[in-house]
Amino acid sequence: MQTPAPNPPVNNSPPPSVNVATNARIGGSMGVKNIRSGPGTAYGVVGSGVTGEGIDILDSGYDSGGYLWYQVYHPASGVTGWMAAQLVN
Repeated sequence: MQTPAPNPPVNNSPPPSVNVATNARIGGSMGVKNIRSGPGTAYGVVGSGVTGEGIDILDSGYDSGGYLWYQVYHPASGVTGWMAAQLVN
């Protein structure tokens, strides 16, 4: 009988206070990054952007695993959605 793996810790702290930022950029390694309909990979892709393109940060939230996500507006495509914080500079 196997012992079930423990659940990852849940981040119960409120998301950081976010002011709308108009000088943010898509970061990470070069390439196309997904913009999702909600804060987490379980949400569908509603658009995409390329590393270095400008985005506006509108809000923030955590996914069920406790990872920080930003709600962004991507002016190049007109899409509003969510990107993992690690992909935002």
